[in-house]
Amino acid sequence: MEGTATVAVCRLLYKHSTNIDMTCNNKKTVCMVFKPKLRAKVVADIFPQFGLGNNLLQFVKEFKCLGHMITDNLTDGADRLYSEKCVIFFCEN
Repeated sequence: MEGTATVAVCRLLYKHSTNIDMTCNNKKTVCMVFKPKLRAKVVADIFPQFGLGNNLLQFVKEFKCLGHMITDNLTDGADRLYSEKCVIFFCEN
């Protein structure tokens, strides 16, 4: 797996970020594998661990990006639930 395109992208990101003295927050920099809608189109269930420099990246099923919940099954259920929680919090305060 040493020569995969994803590994190359991770190395490129690390190289350029260190060139400009930028660090990547490993708690916010994550990996996600999107599930295809048809189970027959799944190519793998296990993927290699990716990293930036000496830090390994975590695989997640969902994460928040620019105020929206991104999920691995490409539905917006988590985003709607997150929005409802924000509205309830805002109304109560």
